[in-house]
Amino acid sequence: MTLILQELSVEIEGVKILKNVTLSLGDGEVLCVLGRNGAGKTTLARAVMGHEKQSSGRLIINGVDATFLDTHDRVRLGLGYIPQEGGVFPDLTVEENLRAATMITPARPSSIGEPLKIFPQLAGKARLKARYLSGGEQRMLSISMTLASNPSIVIMDEPTGGLMPQLLERLAEIIKNLKFNSKSVILLEQKVEFALKIADRVAIIDRGVIITELDPQTLRAREDLISRYIGIPKPQQ
Repeated sequence: MTLILQELSVEIEGVKILKNVTLSLGDGEVLCVLGRNGAGKTTLARAVMGHEKQSSGRLIINGVDATFLDTHDRVRLGLGYIPQEGGVFPDLTVEENLRAATMITPARPSSIGEPLKIFPQLAGKARLKARYLSGGEQRMLSISMTLASNPSIVIMDEPTGGLMPQLLERLAEIIKNLKFNSKSVILLEQKVEFALKIADRVAIIDRGVIITELDPQTLRAREDLISRYIGIPKPQQ
């Protein structure tokens, strides 16, 4: 397995946010973790990256026990993280942001040509400071920066946020391409229909607990789960 979480718990200011989360992710697999706002998705992503310290449990990345490793060491093992908000340097230009991202992996060339191909819309704004980009453009830049570092495991925390509908299709293509190239993705989302189109497996999280894990086809037929734990109507067939 590429990524293994064993009984992972996180406690913040005396409150247990994640409770004994156990998940696994294989090579070239897309695992979507679905849940409402406040269900624990962002805390899960931050715990895997090492931004939140786990109170118990184990984390194994590409065969290495990373439970007590710092964030930068986890990145060296192959993790990439697209946060729900931010993820860019606002006072750097688009070009400078992408160059900074490529420096994480010195073995890769420093050219930003390839990262700019991820979202060509950014090419015309390469010399614009990130703070002047729209929310959707900053989201595109954040995604491009993470992928520029060539991670083997990508954690995406609600990457659809701020993207126009036509760009959701491009995002789906990006995720499918990662899968084609044997990269693995944990997608933390609320948009059920988007997730079901690209996920190999789906886990539902509620109040820091993994409620169930199932395949997308089965979830489509479980209107009760979607309504109870995500709070939206059943997606169309």
